[in-house]
Amino acid sequence: MESLQQQCQGAGSGGIFNAAAARTAGLQRVFDVAITALEVFCCAKQQPWQGFTDQFVLVVMTTPGLAVAAAGPIKARLLDPAVLRLQLLPVSTRLASQGQLSGLAALHCLANLAQLVTGCSPLPNKSNDRQPQLQAATGASQPFSDPQTAWAFCGAVMHLLAAASKPASKSFVFIKQHKQRLHNGRNAANGSQYEGEVASNDISQANGSRASATEVLQQGCWMLASQQHLLQLMKVLTSHSQDGIVVWAGYCVHLLQDCHRITQLSGKKEPNAATDSKGNRNSIDSSSLSKSVLNVIAFHPGLLPAMWRWLALTAGLPLEAPLQASRGLDIAAVAGGPEGMQPHVVLVLGLFCRSLAQLLLVLDDADLHTHQTPFSLGTSRAVVSTLNSLVFHTWFPDASQALKQHQQRQQQLPQQRMQQQQQALAITQAATTAAYGMELVRQHAPVVLRGYYERDARQRFCQPNLWTEPYSNLMASLNAQHKQERSTVATTAAVVQALLVGVGLGSEDSDGDNPATSITSPALRAGASSSGSPVSPATVVGAGVPGLRTGALASLLRCAPQAVPFCARLELFRQMLQQDKARGRWNLSPVEGGPPSLKLTVRRDVLLEDAYRGLGGAGHNIKARLQVTFVNAQGLAEAGIDQGGLMKELLEQIVAAGTQPEYGLFTTTQGSGLLYPNPAAEAIPQGLALLKFLGMMVGKALYEGILLNLSFAPFFLLSLQGGRPGLDDLAGLDSTLHTSLLAVKACPAADVEHLGLTFAAEQQLFGKTVESELLPGGSSLPVTADNRLLYVHLLADWHLNARLGRAAAAFAGGLSGVLPPSWLHPFSPEELNELMSGGQDEGLDIDDMARYVQYSNGYSESSSTIKMFWTVVSGFTAEQRRLLLRFITSTSRAPLGGFKHLQPPLTVHKVDCGSSPLALLGGKDVDRLPSASTCYNMLKLPNYKRAATMRQKLLYAIGAGAGFELS
Repeated sequence: MESLQQQCQGAGSGGIFNAAAARTAGLQRVFDVAITALEVFCCAKQQPWQGFTDQFVLVVMTTPGLAVAAAGPIKARLLDPAVLRLQLLPVSTRLASQGQLSGLAALHCLANLAQLVTGCSPLPNKSNDRQPQLQAATGASQPFSDPQTAWAFCGAVMHLLAAASKPASKSFVFIKQHKQRLHNGRNAANGSQYEGEVASNDISQANGSRASATEVLQQGCWMLASQQHLLQLMKVLTSHSQDGIVVWAGYCVHLLQDCHRITQLSGKKEPNAATDSKGNRNSIDSSSLSKSVLNVIAFHPGLLPAMWRWLALTAGLPLEAPLQASRGLDIAAVAGGPEGMQPHVVLVLGLFCRSLAQLLLVLDDADLHTHQTPFSLGTSRAVVSTLNSLVFHTWFPDASQALKQHQQRQQQLPQQRMQQQQQALAITQAATTAAYGMELVRQHAPVVLRGYYERDARQRFCQPNLWTEPYSNLMASLNAQHKQERSTVATTAAVVQALLVGVGLGSEDSDGDNPATSITSPALRAGASSSGSPVSPATVVGAGVPGLRTGALASLLRCAPQAVPFCARLELFRQMLQQDKARGRWNLSPVEGGPPSLKLTVRRDVLLEDAYRGLGGAGHNIKARLQVTFVNAQGLAEAGIDQGGLMKELLEQIVAAGTQPEYGLFTTTQGSGLLYPNPAAEAIPQGLALLKFLGMMVGKALYEGILLNLSFAPFFLLSLQGGRPGLDDLAGLDSTLHTSLLAVKACPAADVEHLGLTFAAEQQLFGKTVESELLPGGSSLPVTADNRLLYVHLLADWHLNARLGRAAAAFAGGLSGVLPPSWLHPFSPEELNELMSGGQDEGLDIDDMARYVQYSNGYSESSSTIKMFWTVVSGFTAEQRRLLLRFITSTSRAPLGGFKHLQPPLTVHKVDCGSSPLALLGGKDVDRLPSASTCYNMLKLPNYKRAATMRQKLLYAIGAGAGFELS
């Protein structure tokens, strides 16, 4: 054994990259003797033969370059089932699980096993050309024709990877002792050289260094992540039992998680996406095993559907969900959260979620709706309903009878099926494997759910009540069970407090500088407490402990806000504003102990410029009260006492002026006319500063509950929330360009180069054509069939993010000075527009309007004119009611949640006018038209005597737009 180690070490001292020089006759003879001993001892269970196999694995299989150094006959004997399946694989698994084989030694053992079993050679140093080697390896994986060998190989890989991600321990000491004995037998010169090698390796392993570990992993084990290998492995494992997919999932999950951890331990960052001279993005990315495995699973058309079919069969999940279904959207099989599911199901589900999250990065709406890949729409709805229930019950596990009945049905599976599952579990029952599956589910199920929610918001394919069904069921259950025990239910005030202190959404201390995790990946921080430590759902939702559901709901709002009804999120948002005002005393006057008011005098003809000079530097103090004085065209101060109305008018006028085309700060989308910052604004003097100021003004309006008559483009709102718009969002900016890019994506491969496209984009700036490269040297880089997907997404990203970047960032900077982006995260872009401009035009609720109206100057609820007014207004059409509301408040939309949230409150003011005593009998009635002070949301209503006169005058005023004045 020592002779074999000595010759292997001497021949393979160059590592796995120069091991071809190790094919010596002496080495092959020593190999022959050692393998003969293994073949003789294959049936021996007692010592010392078992110890010999342990030493063979620890000393020989950990030698760099062993698989390359061994001649063809030697490899064939190592691949014999009596040696490979019965000895090398199980012993490697056992030594790794016991900690005797770990660190760099475990990686070398893994590399040798992988090269032997797959028949592939290691990559040359600094080479990314894997395709020729994949072709050369075709048909070489003969050991995988035996399912039992494949299962044993998967088990060995999982344990070796897990051991390699930990610092070397016993194996380091054992191998060091063998090296020292070999060193003692060498001459002084050779011994001196060898001692340097041993010392270098020892220091590297003692310090836990993984500088060479990443190279061994990516160049010596690359074949483990190849598509051919993964597909063949899946086929063999599931040929004996469908539960072989559990072993395959564990194998893939360890490649994902452990390879990433090994890279982190090496002190090297994950390679960033880059392109080679041909524009191929996987030049660097594909060198990472974890990313290669992920891409194989995500983009192969059959793997994700196969995994979902297995989950549906095994865990009782729906295979498809009809669009007409209105019940059963809260899936009982996941009502206990991931902790209530079997570990092997969680493992497969975790891999499924992680891979689907990767696919959603490039899956466009046409793929989902038209091509229906990778799932039919029915299956997509089933996936969404399952993950929606799972994410919700991660924080609110349900111990209802329905869940118990489902678990009983699972326990009644046929005996044969149970045995197959146990066999699959035997190889994946390690605590590390189960923890990996749970981690993937918790991190990526909310990411997938959010991705589908955003697609559903753009083009509906799910039932409207699907998203909130688990919440509705929970609240109904709590209302029934806790009528007398309200303390266990999360109150609005308690949830707001949890959000503000960081249990869930956080405030100014949230990670607003990380767009990826702020919106496309919210679950990465879903369980983060204010201290940054992970919070387990089980600890947040305690067994009947009052108040703990508060933290659970706050965390749910962070990772899956769409699972909470909009009205509840809106109420929480308003309560958060009130809490913030109370904390900063912004709601108090200086006399009451509040901060000093901001005094501002503006001329109406240069309102935007004056407001910018007066408030542009206010910063956080913009939350204070504003005292506004308007100066008319004659230079005279307008009379008026500012009790909130003048501030409302100021904000409305500033935003209205700033979005006018003549300023060039904003532009509109084609067709829909939605606003977004003009990319050319940065070339306008003080353009970015004005955009930041306008963002501050919009934030101030949101903070004060003042509605603005505007609507922003959804892709722009997504960027305000910290997200990054993608290809599908491009349709809202430029539908023609979006259609063209989809055509490039679907173009026949042979015709792509004939399109004459390059990795460059052009735009018109002040009459000049400016070219921007999407990649370094992109103007001379042609778009081909191989790189067109990269081109499509890079061009969409340039238009939505790079081109709008500085202008959008300036506006977002002003807005975030008032409202942290995390406060806006719980809302969709459509909902954010409603927050700023009011609810949808679905008809004015007259009863709600009458319930919260105020009266002044002599009017009251019992006044005859007021009773007549509500009778007349009730007879208006929906359009007439919208015109009336616009006449009074300057916007045709009612405030979200009803008129109780209108600021300032809606007021009907009496205008006492003389009329003929015979007006009631047909004489002359009041001739004056009603007027309005929109800054106060006040209708000035003359005391008409007849309903016909009131109706006529009201319709004339609201139709002509007349009667606006400042009282």
